[in-house]
Amino acid sequence: MNKIYINPHDPLAIITAAFQDSLIEDDPSILQAALKSYADQIGMSSLIKESGIKSRSSAYKSLASSGSPKWETIVKIAHSIIQIARACHQIVKNVIL
Repeated sequence: MNKIYINPHDPLAIITAAFQDSLIEDDPSILQAALKSYADQIGMSSLIKESGIKSRSSAYKSLASSGSPKWETIVKIAHSIIQIARACHQIVKNVIL
């Protein structure tokens, strides 16, 4: 699995593109890799807290290339990543202004 750079200011576009690629290629690991890259950047603890996922191991297993997570878990993770990235962007924007 290749690590990709993700622009933290546009997580929705990246996650959407990864989802589309996963569908086209019939390969869920594409979406998992995009989500994992974000999770590594923002920290798994923050992601778990924001998403409400019950256990750390569940989050890690969901994002592992060998994992087969529930759709609900993927949606929670994606939503949390977008919310955290937007909040960080807003903080930076407020500091600059």
